[in-house]
Amino acid sequence: MNEANALVEALKTGDMNEVGRNLFSPIAEERKAAELAVRSNPELAMQNLQNYRPGDASVGLTLKGQADIAEFVLGNLTDEKAAEMLQSHLTPDRVTELLRARGDLPSVAANVANVEMLQAVLVEELASEHYGASFMAYVWAIKLHDHPEYEELLKTSLVKGTFEEYVVMGAYLMASESLPEGGPDKSDHTGHFEVDRNDDNPEADDDDDDGFSGIFASILEAVQIDAYDANRCLNEMFDRGFDPDDIDWDAVAEARDAINKRHQDLEAAPLVVAAEEAADDLDF
Repeated sequence: MNEANALVEALKTGDMNEVGRNLFSPIAEERKAAELAVRSNPELAMQNLQNYRPGDASVGLTLKGQADIAEFVLGNLTDEKAAEMLQSHLTPDRVTELLRARGDLPSVAANVANVEMLQAVLVEELASEHYGASFMAYVWAIKLHDHPEYEELLKTSLVKGTFEEYVVMGAYLMASESLPEGGPDKSDHTGHFEVDRNDDNPEADDDDDDGFSGIFASILEAVQIDAYDANRCLNEMFDRGFDPDDIDWDAVAEARDAINKRHQDLEAAPLVVAAEEAADDLDF
């Protein structure tokens, strides 16, 4: 029996540890055999991921490893088939768990998950301290802005506002940090912004690309939020008591660094570990 056939048999018995060990192997032949086995049995692979337990094997899959296998399965399917596979083989809670395991890393699953699944992820991901949640919202917007239901996702209600407001606040903090002295010109940016749908960027002059408004607009463009909607969000936050003078810029820098470290940790996270460790979730 060749290696690929052996791994198909492993899939049939639910042995995802062996499949994962080969799929993530540094040995090309082992990887190719596992890829062939998984590609030829995507439904079985997803079913096993839903029911995965490390068991008594010597090695097991981390939650990140399980999520990466799901990404491999879905990445070999059309978006329509991937969406159907995700919803028919994994429970919403399991989807949330796997999506969070990859955090802000690129994800096929995130692109095909339905709105309800993604809203559940956002509620959990953005329940942290305010500055960190704002930065995290922005990186999730980068990840989700091509989702067909992105406009609906922006309306998701969170602890202190909508997902869109969190994203806009993240962009505001990023733009502010890029200016000299680490913050915006308080005389220009503590009051209400003019809102005019006919003006793409109400605050920016033609030569203001390097000022706060130009930087703010550029950051927002990456997540497909225009100046009108951003200024509307800021004005609503002003009305609820947001005051830029109250921003703790040291805490903002710490939050940004923490988000960057989380991204680096996720990229470097182990996929296969000793079995006794495999049942533990990654520490986010």
